[in-house]
Amino acid sequence: MKLWKLVIVCLCLAGVVAFWPPTESAQGRTLIENLQTLTLSAVDATPLDGTSASRTFLASDRLDIYTIFLTEGADAVEVIGYSTGSDTADDTALINIYGYSRTGPAFKILDATTFTLGTAVAPDSGLYAGVASGTDLHSTTVGTADSIDNGIVKVSFDTVGLKYLYFEPETFTGITNFIIQVRQYGFLER
Repeated sequence: MKLWKLVIVCLCLAGVVAFWPPTESAQGRTLIENLQTLTLSAVDATPLDGTSASRTFLASDRLDIYTIFLTEGADAVEVIGYSTGSDTADDTALINIYGYSRTGPAFKILDATTFTLGTAVAPDSGLYAGVASGTDLHSTTVGTADSIDNGIVKVSFDTVGLKYLYFEPETFTGITNFIIQVRQYGFLER
């Protein structure tokens, strides 16, 4: 009789295992995490304005040196920034952030985003930005997590439908080079 109970328990467990929902990896999805870096070393003398020759919102008018291409399947990004060299706390970099779909045009995600350097030490003897502020123009909410006690600010937003991001340097105060790091997240269907 004990063998019969053991068989029933095994069959029940096999049934539970057979109907257990599959995990993300078993569902044919792969987690994407990609980090890209961009160096902004000069203020763009002629920003995108939508009407000036070669400065419209068409994809052909953006400058590749300020562009980050998004990995297929990426649906969110986190952006941090830091200076290089002998910059000091409270120096600022004012940057506009645009998103482009595969076929364009540019849509402004954040207008006049001011990254303010804090005191956290960054690579190349620089300082990480500890505070960021700007006008959110994205179709979904742009999150900003300012640092506390010498930390690093993080700006995050949804990138669904976007092919690349364009970082337009507008004004630097006390900063020579400003590094943008973009960490992409998402799932890629296999």
